[in-house]
Amino acid sequence: MVTNFRESLGWATILIMIGLGRAEFALANPDPLEQRWLEQIPDVRSQINQQPGFVTRWRLGYIQDYWEAGVADWFWGGTPITFNAAYQQPSTGDRPSEYRVEINYYLFPLGNELNVAPIAGYQSGTFSLGARVQLLLSRPSAADLSLTQQWLIRGNSLTDSQTRISLGYAVTNQLRLATEWRGDQSGNRVGLFLELLP
Repeated sequence: MVTNFRESLGWATILIMIGLGRAEFALANPDPLEQRWLEQIPDVRSQINQQPGFVTRWRLGYIQDYWEAGVADWFWGGTPITFNAAYQQPSTGDRPSEYRVEINYYLFPLGNELNVAPIAGYQSGTFSLGARVQLLLSRPSAADLSLTQQWLIRGNSLTDSQTRISLGYAVTNQLRLATEWRGDQSGNRVGLFLELLP
């Protein structure tokens, strides 16, 4: 009985020493995140608001008789300004190719779940003005929903309006699937895109 007690006490002492050794190692080698918190408690809310909840996306897809390649939300430095660009090549030879470039200026902090951006653009010889409303369902760019409304202007006259609704979902850390509906005076189109997150 006494022998068993001594053996148990010996094992308990060994386990306590191992635990103390681990604690000393943790104190000597603190985690970088813990170290930052020990030095100064960060303003987490501010970091969430300022860190973009979405990232640049390189896109390739098909939207009703057109193949499309482009980039969405290419950031201009650390500003709330982003650029979109797209080139469409018809899948049949009886239609002209089309292109589109846009500049967005996000009005709210880039980490907001809901954001609004005025848009100015140029597409296939026509200027465009509009706005985009974006809802982040999961950060960063894991899932989002956006609505874009634009008016096309040629000279001094309004020639057409376009509506785009897009829903994207990340299937891996670097790949998203997105579907997009577009409507204008010529009709409605639905497309499917693969988006690469750099």
